[in-house]
Amino acid sequence: MAHSHLNGPVNLDGAEEVFRTVSSICGETVSRIPDGRPDAGAAVESYKIFKRLRDEEEAVLPGTRFQVSLVSGGAPDDLETILGAIAHEDLAIQWDLPIENVNPRALAVLSRRVPHGVPFGYRLRCRGVGDMGPLVTVANAIAEHSTAPPAWVSLPVPRGRDDDAFYSPLDDLRLAPETHPYLGLVHEDGLAATQARIAPAKRHLRRFGVAAGCGMGEVPRATVLKLLWLQLGAVV
Repeated sequence: MAHSHLNGPVNLDGAEEVFRTVSSICGETVSRIPDGRPDAGAAVESYKIFKRLRDEEEAVLPGTRFQVSLVSGGAPDDLETILGAIAHEDLAIQWDLPIENVNPRALAVLSRRVPHGVPFGYRLRCRGVGDMGPLVTVANAIAEHSTAPPAWVSLPVPRGRDDDAFYSPLDDLRLAPETHPYLGLVHEDGLAATQARIAPAKRHLRRFGVAAGCGMGEVPRATVLKLLWLQLGAVV
């Protein structure tokens, strides 16, 4: 089984269902769980639910972190509120980063704002690419300019791209050993199609996990469940 990453919001019925459902399906293949909402302001209340399910009911595995996703150009107070309300040993921060307007200096600022001991990562967003080249360029800039190595970088993969040429720029990916790459190549088209995308990626990237290509925030509940099971079934 591949290690899995959740890119952000998960369209289930509230934070408790997200925590219970992801934990019951994905188990040890997921080490960070978001609360399922796009609003960072809800994170403080969701964290209380997360703590109860993990520490009292054991419905969430020990060691699992509570993941909060923030837009790279969002309100600066959001991060400070979260850092003040959520135990750092329980927290993980994800920066959502559109690749079209990446400023290397801003990458350093983002990484510097997260205190030592709180793992952080980046979810790259793009409107469409011909191959992985632009994503690799941004990921390499993150590795170069972040003041500390991010724990992960998530790169989207369009549905239907299982050709070797699309993945070949991954040969030039230069991440720190501490940074785990995830490829968002899990789509609704099933496990065989997912493995067809994994096969060429493995020729150009030795180590990676998987994620849902478009996230799970704007798809029906049945699709969320299908994507979670597909992530669990993917073999890298």
